[in-house]
Amino acid sequence: MARDLGRASCGREAGLLATLLATPILLRALWIAEADGALAVSDLRGFLSDGAVGLVWFALVITAARVSRLLAVALAVVWVGLSFANDEWVRVMGAPGSLLDLGYLGDITFVGGSAVEMTQPWLFAAALLVSVAAAWACPRPTRAAHALAALLLATGLFGFHAWTVERQAVANWRQRNFIQWNVEGVLARASAAAPAAVVDPHAAMLALDPELAADLDGRSLQPDMGRPRNVLLLVLESVSGVHVDRFAAAHGRSPVAVMPRLDTLAAGGLAYDRFFTLQRKTNRGLYAILCGELPNLAGGLPKMSAYPEVGGRRCLPRILRNAGFATAFAQAAPLGFMLKGQFMPRAGFERVHGREWFDHAYARSVWGVDDRAFFERSLDLIEQLEAGDAPWFLTLLNVGTHHPYVLPEDFDPDEPSRFVRALAYLDSALGAFVDRLEEAGVFDDTLVMVVSDESMGIPGLFVDPWDKAVSQNWGLLAVLAPGVTPARIDAPFSQIDVPLSILDALGLGDHGRELYGRSVLRDYDRPRRLYFANSNLHAAGALDRDGALLMCLDDFARCRKWAPQGARSFGIDAVERPWVAETDDFIRTMVHSSVQTVTTDSAPREFELVGESRVLLDRTGQGEVIHGGQYVDLRAGDWLEVELEVAATGSGEGAPRGLLTHVLKQHDPPAPYVTKVLLPAGQTLRLHYSFAPDQAVTDVQCQSMGELIAGESVVLDFRRARMLVHRSGVPPGPGLHVITRAIEATR
Repeated sequence: MARDLGRASCGREAGLLATLLATPILLRALWIAEADGALAVSDLRGFLSDGAVGLVWFALVITAARVSRLLAVALAVVWVGLSFANDEWVRVMGAPGSLLDLGYLGDITFVGGSAVEMTQPWLFAAALLVSVAAAWACPRPTRAAHALAALLLATGLFGFHAWTVERQAVANWRQRNFIQWNVEGVLARASAAAPAAVVDPHAAMLALDPELAADLDGRSLQPDMGRPRNVLLLVLESVSGVHVDRFAAAHGRSPVAVMPRLDTLAAGGLAYDRFFTLQRKTNRGLYAILCGELPNLAGGLPKMSAYPEVGGRRCLPRILRNAGFATAFAQAAPLGFMLKGQFMPRAGFERVHGREWFDHAYARSVWGVDDRAFFERSLDLIEQLEAGDAPWFLTLLNVGTHHPYVLPEDFDPDEPSRFVRALAYLDSALGAFVDRLEEAGVFDDTLVMVVSDESMGIPGLFVDPWDKAVSQNWGLLAVLAPGVTPARIDAPFSQIDVPLSILDALGLGDHGRELYGRSVLRDYDRPRRLYFANSNLHAAGALDRDGALLMCLDDFARCRKWAPQGARSFGIDAVERPWVAETDDFIRTMVHSSVQTVTTDSAPREFELVGESRVLLDRTGQGEVIHGGQYVDLRAGDWLEVELEVAATGSGEGAPRGLLTHVLKQHDPPAPYVTKVLLPAGQTLRLHYSFAPDQAVTDVQCQSMGELIAGESVVLDFRRARMLVHRSGVPPGPGLHVITRAIEATR
């Protein structure tokens, strides 16, 4: 009998091991199958890594089962969740899911769409069910010898993996499990020498490369171009040069998801074949576009989030506002995400509109409204600006082409790729928008710039990793202005050049001397370096003065230098060049110089968390992002405190009430603080807490979400919503300390 029980116990453990190993291995097999079964030797390294990491996780689960069966089940659920989250990230971004990436995937704005748009929903459900059942059936007590044996076998597999040859021409996610990749990255950063402290990134980068400074010494490309009165800046989410026929052709590539109306628009003005975006994530790209400065080329607090209420360097909206322009910004997404509701007024926009402003939509998600509805509502804003006496500057940012893509389900339903459908929908909406502007005569006295905030790049799972990385910095720029003669320009430019170029077109170039960049309306004899980065791929690079591309992956563990043919920076053909550390390591120095690591101000830094103080909840069962998406780093000795005061009012039968979920998250799970508050109409929540980590932590995020639970609608009135980061002083308590959490009748 005992022998039979022992065999049954071992059988259940073997079943659990098989289940845990099957999840990542099956997902990897599906990736390969999508590439017509093109299995390579490097993919065997990936399977080997999956097996080694799966063995380690198996050891954790059966060890946890000795303590609690529920703990074992929880670890099995985490394993499946992380594996499928990584699957989605690889499919969308072409990169393994890093710890920071997974933090974004945990955001309601991603979950609200990604869970619905999951590539393999039934497979996920099956894997989750089988893993939970296997973990629950795991015998108690488990044998410690089995966990030790799994760890020893995993050690052998890791050793064999390290012994095999790694190929630089094959993407990282194909050669290792994402958990191994994350651990190796953490160890590499921990062992690297600490970079020099940076107090002022703007000055540090300028000292490193004086050619970053504002430069208007070039010859005018369009001497007969009329001087526009107004400025319309169209920022298109995730659109790449490869999505427009003329830009793709300039680099010898076949276009992906051609956008004919955008191509026609570019043909009518100045079209820039080599335009670089500077980072992934909108708040980095948008900061460069509006403020004419390199964003963080590595981690750290985004400059948009850190932009002070007073005393910050002047960005384009402030410069134009001081020159007498009416300034406005509108986006389809919530203003609280990435603190854009806080940044835009501080940067100089008088009018700022987010998702709440759009009362009509053909499709809507937690990200915002579809592009057709966005541009139609924006026409009303332009009409209002045109009715005023002052010249105007308007910036528009769509969201429909951001994953998981916002568009009507009946639009082009036969196209299997949702991203391609989203690009086509944007192209159609943009074409109708441009037609209306032309009919109204807006183009007669308006400078129009169309630019990408970031680039999705070349799609596909099995794209060369270097090609993928460079393509995700391949942006779009087209300029239209009164009297402009259409032309294609192959001189390289980047997002930092946009503000100075706008000032140059308006005859206000002298107002932008504190900006970085050159004017895209001028021709320069002297080449310069352009810098860019990709936080998703852990990559940083530069276009050198001689046209060579330099790029480092994985925190400078792998670097490459090559010379594209002619002006085809984003082309396929290139000549390999040797990497010379003595002359080429300027990339590493520039990346470190772009991030502020030391502050001389001991006063706490205050962040207003909510852009719109009144948030309407009127859709039952659908969460609303109130604020989130911004991250702060805390050094040893730093601490933060968060204060919320939220009053609820409601309408409808019964007792209207909303659910407020507030989360403090950090780079590594678990979250230090999560609270869910059911807030009836007529009640006010007062929440005040502090967080003092015992060591330095990165990417701490404070986030709130709202959901209608009962009634027709509930309005959450944020009377106070702020986060303070303290660089000195004594916190109320170590770790997480809740000072006040009370619900009381509204006064």
